[in-house]
Amino acid sequence: MRIGLFGGSFDPVHVGHLWIAEAARETLALDQVRWIPTATSPLKPAGAVASNKDRLEMLKQALVDNPYYELDDREIRRGAVSYTVDTVAELVQEMPDSQFFMIIGSDSLASFPLWRQPQRLLGLITPAVVQRGGEEAIDFSVLEGLVERDRIAEIASHVIAMPVIELSSSELRERVQQGRSIRYRTPRAVERVIRQRGLYRSPPIANATD
Repeated sequence: MRIGLFGGSFDPVHVGHLWIAEAARETLALDQVRWIPTATSPLKPAGAVASNKDRLEMLKQALVDNPYYELDDREIRRGAVSYTVDTVAELVQEMPDSQFFMIIGSDSLASFPLWRQPQRLLGLITPAVVQRGGEEAIDFSVLEGLVERDRIAEIASHVIAMPVIELSSSELRERVQQGRSIRYRTPRAVERVIRQRGLYRSPPIANATD
């Protein structure tokens, strides 16, 4: 199987995330896109606003009707700080005959040398970088010294071209807090979860984990 791994806080998941996942599925000819909500990211220690339970429920609702999508909650079950290399190593061990791609933005690629064991990670998975319309050409030179040049060229051949998406989870949280509409910015089912559970109504006072 060809499996794309799509990680993030998804706080909340929105149509931009879904658009990227579907573009990745088509561009990379993926058999599955595996959504992996993060617990605590080493590069974003403040964590998510909504609880793990609420973020999982929103993702379940958003992904329910797509047979190519799989929700993987291992990082949340693991708890604390999660490193991508540990998650990927587990998946490779569980599915040794599969080929894995990691769907990331150009900003994540730029910080790749700061990730935990980047050389080992690049030996386990192929990054597939999202290039949004209007962005400059992606600079893959950041990977020099981590892998050979032919491997960098291979990674560069897996770019996912996307239009500009002027949408973010932080914007949705702000709109909810202000009592403004988020319709058509996130699936209707996710909007219902946000409304029914009263998510994002008040400024966060602590990192929620339950």
